Amino acid sequence: MKNKKGFTLLELLICVALISVVILFLFRLISLIRQDEKAVGYIRANQASRNQAMGEIGTIIAENAVCSFSTTGSNSSKAIITLNLCTDKTLVVEVENSYIKFTFDGAVSKYPMKDSSAWYNPVFTLTEGNYYGYDYKKIVFKTEKKGLKSTSIDDIEIFWVDKNGFPDGDFGELHAQLISGPEFNRKIRKLADPTLDCSNDDMTNEAHYECYDYYITSIERSNTLDIEPNESNIVSTSSSPNPIYAWFSNGAIKIYSAAPVLTMNNYAFFMFGELHALTSIDLSYFDSSQVINMSSLFRRDVELTTIDLSNFDTSNVTNMSYMFDMPGYGIVGEHTAKLKTIIFGENFDTSHVTTMRYMFANNISFINLNLSNFDTSSVTDFTGMFANCFGLKNLNIGSFDFSKVIISSNSYLSILIGDDKLQTLVTPKKMPTTSGAVIPLPYLMTNTSEGISITQIDHTTPATITLTAAS
Repeated sequence: MKNKKGFTLLELLICVALISVVILFLFRLISLIRQDEKAVGYIRANQASRNQAMGEIGTIIAENAVCSFSTTGSNSSKAIITLNLCTDKTLVVEVENSYIKFTFDGAVSKYPMKDSSAWYNPVFTLTEGNYYGYDYKKIVFKTEKKGLKSTSIDDIEIFWVDKNGFPDGDFGELHAQLISGPEFNRKIRKLADPTLDCSNDDMTNEAHYECYDYYITSIERSNTLDIEPNESNIVSTSSSPNPIYAWFSNGAIKIYSAAPVLTMNNYAFFMFGELHALTSIDLSYFDSSQVINMSSLFRRDVELTTIDLSNFDTSNVTNMSYMFDMPGYGIVGEHTAKLKTIIFGENFDTSHVTTMRYMFANNISFINLNLSNFDTSSVTDFTGMFANCFGLKNLNIGSFDFSKVIISSNSYLSILIGDDKLQTLVTPKKMPTTSGAVIPLPYLMTNTSEGISITQIDHTTPATITLTAAS
C-alpha cells in the first residue's frame, strides 16, 4: 500500500528508524563532548589544588627537613603519612579520593578535589636511589585514577626526603646546560690552540675543515675553578641554571661547574669529533637524556682505545650516523684507528634511531663487536655501518631488524664491505620485506659451513654462520 507521495508503509518505517538512529548518535556524541569538557575542567581544577598543596608541603619540608616517617591509617580510599621533622615538629599528610589535607604546627590545610571519584586505592611508597653520586629518598603518592574512558596509574612525587641540602627536592640546580656540539668542539679546539680560527669551520663537509686539533689528550672534570673565566671559557648556554667553564692545561681540557651534572645539548653533533690526540675522556658526569643528534660524536678520535658509554641515556636519539667513524684517509692524512672497546650501558637505547650510516666504519682495531641488544626497528639507513673494519672477526647483529630499510636506496648493501677477516656472523632476525632482499658478504667471503652465501639464509630467526676467505 502506498501513500499519496508514493512511499510504502515499510519505507516510511525504515526512514523513521534511520532518523531515530542518527538522532540517538548525535545525542550520544554531544553527551560525550560535554562529559569530556567536564572532565578536563575537573582535571585542571584538581591539578591546581594538588600543585598548591604540594607546594606548601614542599616549603615545610625544605625549612624543617625530615628525620623519619611512617604510614598509618591507609585503606582503599585513604592514605596517611606522618613525617617526623628534624625540628621536633610533625607533619601529617592525608590523601583521600576527594581531598588532600595536611596538618602542621597545629594548623590544618585542606584542598578539595572536584571529582569525588578522581582517585582511589591511594598509597604512599618510598623510593631510594642515587642521582649522579647523590643519594636520595623520595616519597611517592601512588594511586589509581578512574577517568571517563579508561583507568590509569597516576604517580605523584610528593617531595624529596633526603635532598643533601638541595631545597624543595628540585634537582634542577644540580644541572648545567652545555652549548651545542659544534659550538663546544670549536671552543675547546680554540682553547688548545688560540691561533686557530674555527669560526667558519664547516663540520658537515670534510673538505671545508679549517682547524684541526693535535693537542688535546684528555677531557676531564675539575673540582675547582683554576682560572679567571671570560667569555672564551664559557661552554654553557645563556639559560643554564649554572655556568660551565672549560680551559686547556697540560694537554687536558678541564671542565668545571658548581652543578655535578652537565646536560648535553639536544644537538650533540661532532661534540668530541676530530680530536686526533685524544686518548681518554670521562663521560660519567654527562647527562645525555635530551640528545637527539649524536652524529659524528667521536668521529676520527683515532687515539682513543676505549669509549665508556655506560652512563649514557640515548632514549631520545634519532641520529647515530658516523658516531664512531674513524676514516683513515682524507685531508688530515693517514691514521690507524686504535678504538677496540665500546662499553654500552643498559640505557643505551636505539629504538628511536633512524640512521646508523657508517656508525662503526673504518675501525680497523675492532676484533669483536656484540650488538645483540640493539633495537634497530626504526632504522632506515644502515649504509656502510661496519665498512672497512678490517680487523673485525666476530660480529653479532642477531637483534637487528632491517624491515624498515628502503631497498631502492641500497641503504644496507654496503654494511659489511671490506670486512674480509670476518670469521663468525650472527645474522639479522628480520630482513627487508621486499622480495629478493639480500645482504652481500664481504668481498671474497663464502659460507664454508653451508657452502652458500648469506643472501640465501632464512632470516626468520638469527643464524650463526662461519666465514672464511675464498680461495
